[in-house]
Amino acid sequence: MSELHVLTLLMCSVLDTQLDEFAELVSKHYGLDIQKDFADPAAVSDVGYFCSTGEFLTSSQEDVYILGRICRDAEEGKLNEASVLLESSRLIGNGSRVRLKFENTLTIRGSGSPEAAYIFPGAILAAKGRNGGGGWFSVKEILQVRIHHRGSTRNKEKAFAIAR
Repeated sequence: MSELHVLTLLMCSVLDTQLDEFAELVSKHYGLDIQKDFADPAAVSDVGYFCSTGEFLTSSQEDVYILGRICRDAEEGKLNEASVLLESSRLIGNGSRVRLKFENTLTIRGSGSPEAAYIFPGAILAAKGRNGGGGWFSVKEILQVRIHHRGSTRNKEKAFAIAR
C-alpha cells in the first residue's frame, strides 16, 4: 500500500471519528438514540436497505435525523442553498453524499441564533427531515449544539446564512 493511500485512509478515519463523536454529542443533547433515530440521508424512500447494524429497513415518509459534513457539489464556485451536499459518516450513512434542500418552514433548534444557521464547507450539520427519493434530503429542522473551543474563523468568508 502506498504512503498516499495510507494517509488517505487515515484522514478518512479521523473525519469519520469526528462525525461519530458529534453524533454522540447531538444525541445526548437532544435525547436521541444514534442507532434508532439517525438514518442514511441518501436511502431511497420506496425500497428497503441495510442499515449500519445490518438490519434490513424500509424508509417511509417519516421524519428522520441525519448528521454529516457539509460539502459543495463542485470544486469551483461559492456555496449556496442550491449547491449544498451532506457527506455522512460510515457508521450512520455509509459515507454517502446527498443534496440538501432547505424547506421554507425550516426551524432552527438549540444554541446560537434561532433565526439563522451558518453553513460552510467542512461544517458538521445535524438535521431532521425526509428523504426526497435518494437524490436529495428535505431539511425541516437544524439541530444546533454549542461547542466551546478555540476554532478558526477563516470559514466565515465561505459561509452563508440560512435565515428563517
